[in-house]
Amino acid sequence: MVTTTSTQNPITALRRQLGMSRADLALVTGLSYQTLRNAEQGYTQHINHICDAFADAGFDGDILARDYVDWRTDRTRTLRAELHTGRIEQEETASR
Repeated sequence: MVTTTSTQNPITALRRQLGMSRADLALVTGLSYQTLRNAEQGYTQHINHICDAFADAGFDGDILARDYVDWRTDRTRTLRAELHTGRIEQEETASR
């Protein structure tokens, strides 16, 4: 399995480590290109189905699922903090 940081989507990291295009990895896993793209962009909450497809293709789906959920949770937390910080800065600027 690939080593990732919390800022790096583990599905994207794995695909890049393998040197595969999305289309090729979709073919290998039996997922649609759109499903794979959505997972790489963090748009899916149905990660178990996706990781099952990876497991069927010979990858460790359990680790991938855990890493994906961790990445998505960290990414959501970061975006919310940035949004909140941006709102506070906008409110402070507007009140001046």
